[in-house]
Amino acid sequence: MFFDKDNCDIDVFIDKFRMNHVIDFRERLHLDSLTIPLTALFLTKVQNTKLAAKDVTDTIALLEDHALGYADDQEVLNLSYIAELCSDD
Repeated sequence: MFFDKDNCDIDVFIDKFRMNHVIDFRERLHLDSLTIPLTALFLTKVQNTKLAAKDVTDTIALLEDHALGYADDQEVLNLSYIAELCSDD
């Protein structure tokens, strides 16, 4: 975690996000050129058991701005990937 002079925090994860579930980014980084795929971002928000206001806002924005789907990850929250990942736990 990094903080700037205005006390904004930035989380940096390499390869995997570890919290209540492990999200391995390595196999899916190619799906988006600038960041992790939307579905992975969504999962980092909703698995947090101590939600901050920004996490709630981010989650609502993701759900309002993107469709739910099964086929791909291009601007879609991939329900197949969510089910696969969560069923492993």
